[in-house]
Amino acid sequence: MKVLLISGDSAEGSLGYLGHMPDNIDITTNIIKICPSWPLYRKIFACMVQSVSILPRINNYDVIVSMSTANGLMISLIQRFLGDILKPSHIMVDIALPKLISTQNRRLLASIKYICKYNKKIICFGRLQKKFWDEIIGFCDRVEFIPFSIDLDIFNKVNNDNYGKYILSGGKSDRDYATLINAIKNISNKFMVIYGKDPVTGAIPKFDYIPPNLELIEEVPFGQYVDLLANASFVIIPLKDVDYVTGQMVMLHSMALCKAVIVTKCSGTIDYIEDWKTGIFVEPYNDDDLRNKVTYLIDHPEVAKAIGIRARKAVEDKFNHKIFAKNLSNIIIDVYNKSDRRRE
Repeated sequence: MKVLLISGDSAEGSLGYLGHMPDNIDITTNIIKICPSWPLYRKIFACMVQSVSILPRINNYDVIVSMSTANGLMISLIQRFLGDILKPSHIMVDIALPKLISTQNRRLLASIKYICKYNKKIICFGRLQKKFWDEIIGFCDRVEFIPFSIDLDIFNKVNNDNYGKYILSGGKSDRDYATLINAIKNISNKFMVIYGKDPVTGAIPKFDYIPPNLELIEEVPFGQYVDLLANASFVIIPLKDVDYVTGQMVMLHSMALCKAVIVTKCSGTIDYIEDWKTGIFVEPYNDDDLRNKVTYLIDHPEVAKAIGIRARKAVEDKFNHKIFAKNLSNIIIDVYNKSDRRRE
């Protein structure tokens, strides 16, 4: 079985799962480097050009796996118009479609359904995002949820010489830093926030008020980011209550480093945390709830440590690249076995 995997790579270790794919799947990759600072239109254009560039050799493969929404939609559009000329089965991983379109825009939703008509499978990283494709688009028989994953090897040996001197928060997409600031402004402990441009929209968080106990850090290199996570007492991930997945990467990085995570209960987190076992949920936009749970972990470091240990075990069992590769390869094999265009 010959598989072409097409992706824009913008995250450290994001393609590490390829090393865990089974030998019976012959994978060729087509990867372009996406700069996180690029505006959205440039990222989309780069993915469109990338998708078109593979056309001359596309029929050399049995299955195409598009690992981004932009690639997936472009290949789906090509497939929609070429029909039987395009032979491989197409599996699309949807990262951000519900973020980019309104569920009230019926014409656009109908266009997405039309474009993706011949997709064999659509993979989502959250059950609520799967629900979007099931109910809004109407693809209930072709949508699979598999958990997002990280490369555990990156987090096995890190510098934690300054452990416990601060509480860390961070992330770029759909963060609710206003609620965080309201929650921590009267707590004496030191807090740090690592922030940057939203990788999809390019928006930068605005901080109208910065309390004296909060240090802001913008766009650090990945290695420094990991060291800062490793040295935190615990991690807070405040998220907006959106209907698409967001927040998993920082959350899983923190969990891999044995950190207790206080995280907003929303579509991007409910599939990854067991409340008070592998993390702690807070209600969206509720600074009182967040303040109470932050102060609890400050006063009970043994609880934070126990949650962090269980969190690491959860990543080892469910949210790492080895598990992701198994889930993805099972879908690829299933699509291939059901295809009427298999190579003899």
